[in-house]
Amino acid sequence: MPAPEEAFAAMALVEGLAVGAPVGFALLDDTGRIALTSASMPAGLHAELASGARDVIATGHARHGVELRAAGGRRLVVSLHPLEHEGRRMVGAIAVDITTRAETEDAVRASEHALATAQRMAHMGWWIVWFESRAAEISPELVDLLGLDPALLGREATEAWLAAVVDEDRAALLAAGRRSALTGEPLDVRYRLRHPDGALRTVHARGDVVRGAEGEVVAISGFAQDVSDWAAAAERQRAVAELGRDALGDLPVGELLDRVAATVAATLGFPRCAALELEPNGRELATRSVQPPWDAFPATLPAGDGSFAGFTLRLRRPVVVDDWSSETRFDAHLGVALGLGSGACVVVGGAGDPAGVLMAVSEAPGRFSEEDIGFLQSMANVLAEGIERRRAAAEIADLAAARGRLVAQALDAEERARRSMSESLHDGALQEILAAGHDLYVLGDDPAAERAREQLRDIVARLRAVMVALHPTVLTYGGLEAALEAVARQQGDAGGFTTELEVDAEALGVRDDLVLSIARELLTNVARHAGARRVELSLRRTPQGVVLEVADDGAGMPAGRHREAQAEGHIGLATSAERVAAVGGRLRVSALPGGGTWARADLPAS
Repeated sequence: MPAPEEAFAAMALVEGLAVGAPVGFALLDDTGRIALTSASMPAGLHAELASGARDVIATGHARHGVELRAAGGRRLVVSLHPLEHEGRRMVGAIAVDITTRAETEDAVRASEHALATAQRMAHMGWWIVWFESRAAEISPELVDLLGLDPALLGREATEAWLAAVVDEDRAALLAAGRRSALTGEPLDVRYRLRHPDGALRTVHARGDVVRGAEGEVVAISGFAQDVSDWAAAAERQRAVAELGRDALGDLPVGELLDRVAATVAATLGFPRCAALELEPNGRELATRSVQPPWDAFPATLPAGDGSFAGFTLRLRRPVVVDDWSSETRFDAHLGVALGLGSGACVVVGGAGDPAGVLMAVSEAPGRFSEEDIGFLQSMANVLAEGIERRRAAAEIADLAAARGRLVAQALDAEERARRSMSESLHDGALQEILAAGHDLYVLGDDPAAERAREQLRDIVARLRAVMVALHPTVLTYGGLEAALEAVARQQGDAGGFTTELEVDAEALGVRDDLVLSIARELLTNVARHAGARRVELSLRRTPQGVVLEVADDGAGMPAGRHREAQAEGHIGLATSAERVAAVGGRLRVSALPGGGTWARADLPAS
């Protein structure tokens, strides 16, 4: 092209690049002075362009990709090219505005950094597995999370990943992958993986299928997250809840201690856990359970600073040993001799009256976290509740047994008193009346004498009925039903009522002495206070024991009368209620609608 035409083309190019165009052009002479520039070339770049032009003139070589910054934060990439015009050496500069692209690239890098940071914080990373090649692509975050070798690529990465999965979970993971490949369904699976540091991690993997150009499934891609902390927290909550149920149950204390120690050892993954009880002397802690069993663990440990357990009990708060070899707060020689690296110990029971301690130990130093201590204390608290509940139950059982013995003694005393009264009537009043009647026979058939003899015969009959009701021989040899009939007949005669008796044969032999005593008291009350004409007495067997019911059609019991009677010194009914309660039963007395009184005694079988 002739020179004028070249000049015309250059001028057209320069003039065509208006202000704001993404490309700028400048022409510099051999001194670095700008001879020509387009309006789109940013101002303020003369010094940089001149320096670059002089370098190009000196070397004769073009320079590419020179990054410069212009006013307003614009970013440019400049190329400098050597030129020759009419025997003069010159340099052409072309500047391309890459501000938008650079900002986009910066945004992408920032996004990638934020994503990587978020993945590390969330303990997760992305992955993709190609079915045909079985090659895996794994993000650096996931590689680090799973403890894989970052140098492994493709199929080797896949095999290393699978090799780290525990044996019992590997088959389920592969089956889930095959199912997604065949059905196109998303992958959602949880599995356990052994980290190179020895810890067992729980991983939750989710992914979607990737389809090829013809719609076929070629890969699965997604994210995997380490949910070990969540899984551990859920497992610990489950363990505490299960122990709570055991603590409320009927397990003996020894079995409860074994279960606590085994659960702590299994849940925390520590070699061993020990439960120790404070001896009554307050100077020693006795080992009640070590799980798994460990013969080297001592049977007793001293309280106070002579042992880890004793030191914890003295402080009444959790104590952690991070490194047994450097422990100075208490005598740590035993722990060192046992090869322990770290340990944690918490108090079982309240600060005022602790039952003992719960201890977990590990061969590795620094093994215990705050979450571990919290779990250990939770287990100790539930254990304390279980021990306290069993102690209270034992005390209640002792009290119940004592009350039962008192009831038995009271019944024995009552039987002795009634036997004495019966024998006294037989040997005293009855014999004298019989003698008097015999003396009356000498009067012959005098009407007055006959009336006296008739009255005496009636008195003798009544005395015999009283003696029969009073004497325990009736119950011993005649049985409960005969004894109830005798008492009902005696009190019926005294109170002017008839008794309808219903006795379940299966109820006989269950607390007969107490049943007879309560029935006698209830029928006596009817005879003295009710003015009844008819009484129903029933005794029946239940799965829990026996039920005695007495109902009459008399005047009934006014509200509050029971308390008034006690205040007046009538304690028969109250005593009966105490006797029933002493054996774990219950006595209820209430007025019936329309008149009459109803009483019910529920007596346990044992």
